[in-house]
Amino acid sequence: MLPILTAKQSRQLDTYAIEHCGVPSQELMEAAGRGAYEFLEQVCTQLKKNKLLVLCGKGNNGGDGYVLARYLLEEWGQVRVVSTHALKDLSEDAAHMARQFKKAGGKIIMAPPSNKLAQEIIRADILVDALLGTGLQKRLRTPYDKWIQQINDSGKPILALDIPSGLNATTGKSCGAIVHATWTATMAYWKLGMLLSPGYESCGQVEVIDIGLPTAAKSQLKSTYRLITAETIRNSFQPRQAEGHKNNYGHALIVAGSKTKLGAALMTAKSTLRVGAGLATLALPETAYQHIPASFLELMYEPLAAARSGHFASTAIRQIRKLWKDKTVLALGPGMGVSAGTRHLVRQLIKNSPIPLVIDADGINCLQDQKRCLQEALSPIVLTPHPGEMSRLLGINSQKLQANRFEYAAQFAKEFNVSVVLKGNH
Repeated sequence: MLPILTAKQSRQLDTYAIEHCGVPSQELMEAAGRGAYEFLEQVCTQLKKNKLLVLCGKGNNGGDGYVLARYLLEEWGQVRVVSTHALKDLSEDAAHMARQFKKAGGKIIMAPPSNKLAQEIIRADILVDALLGTGLQKRLRTPYDKWIQQINDSGKPILALDIPSGLNATTGKSCGAIVHATWTATMAYWKLGMLLSPGYESCGQVEVIDIGLPTAAKSQLKSTYRLITAETIRNSFQPRQAEGHKNNYGHALIVAGSKTKLGAALMTAKSTLRVGAGLATLALPETAYQHIPASFLELMYEPLAAARSGHFASTAIRQIRKLWKDKTVLALGPGMGVSAGTRHLVRQLIKNSPIPLVIDADGINCLQDQKRCLQEALSPIVLTPHPGEMSRLLGINSQKLQANRFEYAAQFAKEFNVSVVLKGNH
């Protein structure tokens, strides 16, 4: 899993590499700009035919932009650069890279008025956003707010360096306006704000640039967050044994469904087979059992005691106790409803199950007024709520939850000793 950094952690990592590993700050900046150039070459195969405009701020993000501009100038012989500030107002490293760009024959248009910038943007085919980096925390000031608006209004392809300008690198929130990038070349690691809305929608295609951080610096990472990739998932599945059979790969028990909500239960049971379970048994109310379509032949079924409503009767717990004896995992919840009998059943399963539980959908809804039973569980529990279910579980509105997704999920997981998978586009 790939580390994800907050803005503070990103600064600390750079500082450690510079102060404790002896890596010159300008060397990191050079690697960042070169890596961004190489990425731009990959995504723009006809780069030589395009007119590029690099927009640089006064900080180190602008310094990355000057390095990229120098490579464009040296390799393709053309690039235009505009700066928000005069050379004397740039950070030390950014000023050094600006001078290197000028030494290579480049010209910098300093702090152009709005109409002049508009003309430069119109002339360009591709824009490079090197205005503001991960250090931005407060609301945007002029000229950045106006420049970002002009960049977005252009409709041109945009490469953002490290992070789209105007985006809070930790929270994912806008600082007044955010560059809507086509591509983002982020340095060293993903930033947390790039994976949270509205930040994620502003990043476009993301490429992580290797800026040559030494191993000693990377070993200091204390990131709370990790990005699960396709490779992460693939590594969780071991190759099948040549002489293996269904009994070698676990038997899942699914307690789900009701008379009018059979589909969710069937999809859950079939999904367990898709991800590798050798066997899957779906235990459902007997009133629902009568309506199973013939197409689900690969599943095994156990009809359980049902209430008149078509939901599980609370007495179904006695039947489930017999079923879980030879099972590996218990999935609980989809389509169950939230009747009194179902809530009693969910509470008893949590308190007594000898096998791990995955609780979803109505299984979570049944916990709304009895979540303390999670602390009495015998076995590990995974909750998989969507934001609506999680907000009901916490007793807050969805907007408040979504504004601090990680904090609320982590707090609940710690308090009740469960794993929480809070659904969302990440």
